[in-house]
Amino acid sequence: MSEQTNRKVCPYCQANNFLSSGICWRCGRPLPPQEGQLEQPKTPPTTAQPQMNQAAPPPAQQHPQYSSSQPSGGTSGLIIAGFILAALSFMCYPLFLLGAVSIILGSVAYGRGDRMGIWVIVAGAIGMLFGAMAFGLTICSLSDVFWQARAWPGLARE
Repeated sequence: MSEQTNRKVCPYCQANNFLSSGICWRCGRPLPPQEGQLEQPKTPPTTAQPQMNQAAPPPAQQHPQYSSSQPSGGTSGLIIAGFILAALSFMCYPLFLLGAVSIILGSVAYGRGDRMGIWVIVAGAIGMLFGAMAFGLTICSLSDVFWQARAWPGLARE
């Protein structure tokens, strides 16, 4: 027990735990009882024998180990589709809104624990930005060519 923080220190991973904790919050292993506290027996003493037709109690459940470094399944398709849509939004500038779909796919993959999702988000944002700029410049240049003669008839080239 750590006197400075008034917490139990796990002997396996050195994490600080509450005094009332029976297992470590980080590694999930059982903690030793506090000083001065009697250790409770694992199974309560039984006075009566179980009957033959009586069901046995369910086994004790173990806490699952949580690992955030492993992505949940199904994110590789999201990553591939996100990169393809980001590339299309960059190269085919009328389709620059596909970058937004790429950002959404990257966010879903990143939320499921796949770190490649952040790169899909970045690629989608870059594709959407450059695609929108190219689209806007094209519209401006086309409008200049098509509407110059009608807007200023005296300035039209002959």
